[in-house]
Amino acid sequence: MYKFISNKVFLYYLVDKEMVQFHLFEKYLKFYLKKLSFNYKPKRYYSDVKIPDYLDFDSFYSVYKYIDPKWLAWFIGFTEGDGGLHVYNNKCLFAITQSEESVLLEIKSVLGFGKVYFDSSVNSFRYRVYDQSYILILANLFNGKFASKNKIEQLGNWIKVLNKKSEVLVHNYNPFKPTLNDAWLSGFTDAEGCFYVSVVNQKANITTTNPKGKEEIVEKIYSRVRLRFNLDQKDELLLIHIKNLFGFGSVNKTSDPGIFKYTNGSFKSNAVTVNYFESFPLKTKKQEAFRKWSEIRIILLAKEHLLPGGIERIRELAKFINN
Repeated sequence: MYKFISNKVFLYYLVDKEMVQFHLFEKYLKFYLKKLSFNYKPKRYYSDVKIPDYLDFDSFYSVYKYIDPKWLAWFIGFTEGDGGLHVYNNKCLFAITQSEESVLLEIKSVLGFGKVYFDSSVNSFRYRVYDQSYILILANLFNGKFASKNKIEQLGNWIKVLNKKSEVLVHNYNPFKPTLNDAWLSGFTDAEGCFYVSVVNQKANITTTNPKGKEEIVEKIYSRVRLRFNLDQKDELLLIHIKNLFGFGSVNKTSDPGIFKYTNGSFKSNAVTVNYFESFPLKTKKQEAFRKWSEIRIILLAKEHLLPGGIERIRELAKFINN
């Protein structure tokens, strides 16, 4: 027997006198989705989780299950950068291509669906979702949470296809505005960001007094360390918004047509950058790069790079960041 409870899209089937919960029973899912109220507030089982008003996942919870909102925000930001929402033969496809298999396996594990495999044609791993019932769940998750025009349009194409069958989704075209109080930017950085350190030898003319007591100008070579955090994107307005969040940096065109770069390079002002990524850790190898980058920043602030062996220490740490 089937039972509809508390306006949730959950179906229960009685087997051997035990109630088994089915999240995805496609034949009935579409029927009940038409009854779905998007004002439904699911029960929270984690009292310490605070969801910002601008990151409302109720529509997602009502069609699937509870997942940590901090992780969901990271995943949406990651999808903004590396994900693809495609339509082929009137069917929707979700794909992420990555060189790191581990992060894709985490996505598959947390979401509970999809496939991860190695694609030799691109020498990378892929995470893909073909099942249209899972696509519908992702559409509920992404709706209103994308920041770039491109991703908003991709989601719109999904919703057009899905609404031919379910007629339940209203596309939210308003661009999402990430903040420093959620993990969206952490996910976006895992996809599009990088931490960079350079040690450049520069020349300077200084005035000294020789043994005979006369002043003379001599050329001195010294090492200058530069710390940078970069984000590349086609959407210039999104990068300008991120620049305003951090409060410094610049957004400029790159040599690649249609690509813009946000750069912040002040190791003193970068305290806000460090604080953010310590609060919302990265999930790819960029987390280790960030850790080394932060260590170099501490060395510079303490002026330990001026001590014997200081620059060599920075060069060694930089190898783990720039490779």
